[in-house]
Amino acid sequence: MVCMSVPTRPRNHSSIKRGNDSTYFDSATMTFMENTALSKDTFYVVQDTNAVIEKEELLSIIWNNPSLLNDVILKKFYDSIRNAPMGQILAVDTSMASSSSNINYPSLLSLLNAIIPVNNIEANLQTATAGYLSFLINDSLSASELTTLRTLANKCPDWDGNGVYQARALLALFDPPSAVYPNNCNSNLHVQHKPDKRNEIFEPIFDLYPNPNNGSFTLDYQLGKGHIVF
Repeated sequence: MVCMSVPTRPRNHSSIKRGNDSTYFDSATMTFMENTALSKDTFYVVQDTNAVIEKEELLSIIWNNPSLLNDVILKKFYDSIRNAPMGQILAVDTSMASSSSNINYPSLLSLLNAIIPVNNIEANLQTATAGYLSFLINDSLSASELTTLRTLANKCPDWDGNGVYQARALLALFDPPSAVYPNNCNSNLHVQHKPDKRNEIFEPIFDLYPNPNNGSFTLDYQLGKGHIVF
């Protein structure tokens, strides 16, 4: 039994249209993908984590749509990430899920274990992929492997990436359907992002009297702390 990779989070590409045999990307979608490639996307929370997840998904989209490599920005992004840890891990994952009957799973596992992840998203993908490969090689998982995967499955996908979903999918072969994962998205282990107050709109309070007047008047105003009148 070959365990396919769990699909990544939806990118909300409402402008992607599928034709008879291909996928079409309109200009808005191309701009969105280029911004992802150039690290220009901004997120209200967990900026670093979401940026990594977006790039992971963009790489998968490019692999499934090679014509996107005709775009100079996306081609440069692809060339830079395919040999980076994220690209290497996803390459192993893609090879593992191939329909080919000549897959050398032990060799893939050795390649995977040699990769050094640079962030938690990559580390979690590596852990989940290693679990799949171990299962494909041994047709089972050891107690320690199951413990590692359960720890991963109980993490928050928004913070820890798609490896969390992959671990949950694999554990479905071992755990009962009643297994529930709390996500831990509000855990104190994660530092909550606070909005940048520099971007808040402040409305000062003014009081002009008398009104109407004969040219002589008094202006009272209240400013928030740290606000200056120019």
